[in-house]
Amino acid sequence: MAWFLTKKKKSAGRSTKKPSPTASQRRQQVLTAGAVIALAALIVAGWYVGEKRLRQYIETTRQTQTAPDSVVLLDRPAWMNDDIAKQVQARASEALSHNPNPLDGASLQEAAKVLGMLSWVKQVKQVERLGDGRVAVAAAYREPVAVIEDNNGYAHLVDREGVVLAGLGKLASRAELKAQTPLPLIVGVNVPPPHFAGQQWSSDAVAAGLALAQLLADEPFAKQILACDASLHDASGRVRLALLTQSGQVDWGYPPGREMGIEPPAQEKLQRLRDLATRHGRIDLGGQRVFIYGDQVRYQPMNP
Repeated sequence: MAWFLTKKKKSAGRSTKKPSPTASQRRQQVLTAGAVIALAALIVAGWYVGEKRLRQYIETTRQTQTAPDSVVLLDRPAWMNDDIAKQVQARASEALSHNPNPLDGASLQEAAKVLGMLSWVKQVKQVERLGDGRVAVAAAYREPVAVIEDNNGYAHLVDREGVVLAGLGKLASRAELKAQTPLPLIVGVNVPPPHFAGQQWSSDAVAAGLALAQLLADEPFAKQILACDASLHDASGRVRLALLTQSGQVDWGYPPGREMGIEPPAQEKLQRLRDLATRHGRIDLGGQRVFIYGDQVRYQPMNP
């Protein structure tokens, strides 16, 4: 009755082990594998030789000098005139022509580096060769916002950060400059300009003059202003600004955002100038010296 103690015998089944390949079959497998490897090697070698020959062909037959007019400025701003654009294109053309090989990426990097040294260029984003042989330049540029007269009478274009963009030579007269450009003029800066274009003109007078010039730039009465004078200072050496007109002067006071004491904020001073222009036609009241930084507007003759 102890049937549960009895082990069952395994039934004999057929063996699943595959028979070993014959010597002939092994030789055939080796030959097949060798053929595949040889074919792959031929394909790789053919591609390498073909690519090398194609590169040599392009390098010897397609090398061309990059003409300035084939340089495309993708981000050319509306304010940039043709003269400035040609300067950028010429500098890129010169850098690329040192190595006209269209397959050489180093020449593009060199062009980007050279362009980044231009005073007009703030940042180079990309220099790329196009399929039609042209070269595309993507960059951010420095916009001129003012002209600064140095203490020797020479004029310099600057951007909103005070970076010198170009020299304009010696000023014949402030009125003549006003007729030639809508950009505001800043005078009375005693700190010499930097030696090279592309460098910032570090001066409290420059920063103060730029702040006021940009505040007034879009005002209808701005055409009455010949220059923003930054030569005045208080007892502590802080800059005080004045607006010079054809026959008068408006004393503004401390720069916008840096008012002290009882001086009203910049927006209130600005509104006072608007009121003067509206009521009297001129912000200098027809050749007076006007003070707008006190508790009320005052004026006196220019030469009492």
